[in-house]
Amino acid sequence: MTYEEFKTRFLASRPLGHGSHSLLGRGLYALQLQPWMAEFGGDKGQLMVLFTEEMRTGEAAQTQVGKVFAFLGLPPHDIIDTDAKHTRQYEQLDEKMQARLAAFYAPFNDKLFEMLARPRGMAGWAGMKEEGGVRNGQVLSVDEAKSEQLRTN
Repeated sequence: MTYEEFKTRFLASRPLGHGSHSLLGRGLYALQLQPWMAEFGGDKGQLMVLFTEEMRTGEAAQTQVGKVFAFLGLPPHDIIDTDAKHTRQYEQLDEKMQARLAAFYAPFNDKLFEMLARPRGMAGWAGMKEEGGVRNGQVLSVDEAKSEQLRTN
């Protein structure tokens, strides 16, 4: 199924015409951003998209806040409290599930990076890199992850 076919079928099945109400749908950022990008993004320059992965340290958070202030035309401002908030610890997913999720999200993540004109392979985005999953601690390409998924199902 192509990206466009899935987008049409998935969005049509979601309440309010978007996919953020399901666990899988919450990770389909490209689908959620498309209407916003159409209205405010691109050459209109009215939309800024941030990745929380780019704010993992206090210094990185300060850098991102500086970019937001500059985008809004505001003077710089120092963050006083840069400690992480609302964080959780999760159990590590098993490798089969990581591979399946990476393969599922790959076309949507590709579309997201294309929409945002950002390079693939950002730190912290295992599913958004050129990798498609993990097997025995080794990162797989998207094609390898799909083959792995077919072999194990």
